[in-house]
Amino acid sequence: MTQKLLKTVLVLCVLTSAGWAQDATNPGSRQIDVATINLYVGADFSPILSLNPADPNYGAQLLAGVATIYTHIRQSDFHVRADTLAQDIVRRGPDLVALQEVTLIRRQTQGDSIFGGTTPATEPDLDYLAILMEALEKYGAHYAVVAQIQDVDVEVPF
Repeated sequence: MTQKLLKTVLVLCVLTSAGWAQDATNPGSRQIDVATINLYVGADFSPILSLNPADPNYGAQLLAGVATIYTHIRQSDFHVRADTLAQDIVRRGPDLVALQEVTLIRRQTQGDSIFGGTTPATEPDLDYLAILMEALEKYGAHYAVVAQIQDVDVEVPF
């Protein structure tokens, strides 16, 4: 199967909502087995999305909102969730795994927004893809990243 076809299949899988795809009408046939999984970042972003930048307390509210969101993300413990997902994936053994909401959080000491810098954060804090790939490897699964799409890249003070 060519890499272009794999990418097409992966993109099509990302656009569908099926969890485990299999031909139910002909259980003996097997074309390609695909799992689509939403990794969920682990927090609701409304504490910052609902802020009004014209509010005189915007800066303090933004910092408080970011701290709340980050705390919820940490409390959702993606390492534990990834371990469970990896076990499920290995048990099912799909040919392809399409992931949504694959989060990468980077940190930077002395954040730009507070001190006026312009250097992007580069130190990984939570890399959901790396964490899941490590968990899959732990259970003997050998998957490779075929394609990635970056949707959002935002830096906020913390």
